[in-house]
Amino acid sequence: MNVQDIKKAADELKDDLIGFCRELIQTPSMPGQEEAAAKLTVRKMEALGYDEAYTDGVGNAIGVIKGEDPDAPVYMLNSHLDHVDPGNRSEWKHDPYSGDIEDRKIYGRGASDTKGAFAVQVYAPEVLRRLGIKPKGDVYVTGVVLEEVGGFGTRYILENMDTKPDCVILGEATENHIKLGHRGGIRYKATFYGKSVHASAPQRGINPHYAAARFLLKLEEMLPGLKTDPDLGQTTVAPTVYHTGVSSNNVIPGEVDIILDMRSAGETAEEVMDIYRNIADQVCPKDVKTEFQLVKRTLKSYTGLDDPFHGGLVGGFKLEKDSPFVQKAASVIQGTLGYSPNLVYWQFGTDGRFTAAAGIPTYGFSPCEEYLAHTADDHVKIDMMMDSLYCYPQILL
Repeated sequence: MNVQDIKKAADELKDDLIGFCRELIQTPSMPGQEEAAAKLTVRKMEALGYDEAYTDGVGNAIGVIKGEDPDAPVYMLNSHLDHVDPGNRSEWKHDPYSGDIEDRKIYGRGASDTKGAFAVQVYAPEVLRRLGIKPKGDVYVTGVVLEEVGGFGTRYILENMDTKPDCVILGEATENHIKLGHRGGIRYKATFYGKSVHASAPQRGINPHYAAARFLLKLEEMLPGLKTDPDLGQTTVAPTVYHTGVSSNNVIPGEVDIILDMRSAGETAEEVMDIYRNIADQVCPKDVKTEFQLVKRTLKSYTGLDDPFHGGLVGGFKLEKDSPFVQKAASVIQGTLGYSPNLVYWQFGTDGRFTAAAGIPTYGFSPCEEYLAHTADDHVKIDMMMDSLYCYPQILL
């Protein structure tokens, strides 16, 4: 068996691969609503002859291919079934659930995050099966739920699997290079308490907008002094949601809330709290009370399980470049696609934070492109999917 044999077998699956990717895109699967996509995946795994194919207690779609060597490394291929809201459909050239094909690209919500990659992962074992070959070790292909809102699906797998994988490969966007980790995320809700009055008599109240504005301007000044990691880059903070709780335009609100989304290169939640409190003490008037709380979520899977996760903290991770799993994948890409892959890092967070925290070497390899995620131009390139499909089976050997 050589690379040309792999490519020939993969090319024979091209139409089926494209069809499955389109079906996934045509199946809406917002967080907590992934049931149809999970069932579609299990049916496909069964049709492809997986040794096991099922949904677990939280609703993940899981397929198992038994390897030929019980002592060989166990791989988990992990992508998520859920996607973010399509938003304003008028901004889309192609309907977000169309799966339209144009210029050798498949369009639709989730194509680049991560349905295009997941289709490749599901079909990778089939390439080997057509060549009469088993993977060396067992392979778990997992389409997980609720990644976009905290990663309950992957956390559930790790807590309930009988076999701990030796390596996890994420389908998050890497442009067919290799990504080794990302910064952590720390999300606080900052609340500024004033005194609500009629807008015609502001002197009778305490307007919290001014305190919030002073806080944000001072925070902006301090950003360059936050931590930097030589690989992951600079810590950033982005104020995102601003909420007052009033809808009348002639009322000064009694309080305002701001979500502060930090992507941390090393700060802890406690350190971040101290930073925010110090800024507030410096710039906010004494009659404005401030409060900082980690963002919390209450979520439920489509199977009815409650998610106990604290949504304000997202761990970071970084896999060593000389990891044997990384070096093997890099060698496969070089020998198959003719280039040495970049070993780089994601800007956003992934479920790899949970697998890495469990002590499992974790990296990403995917045909998807990071800049397309969560956009109205969401798509995946068919040629890049095929290149990825040429490589995945060899990684599993």
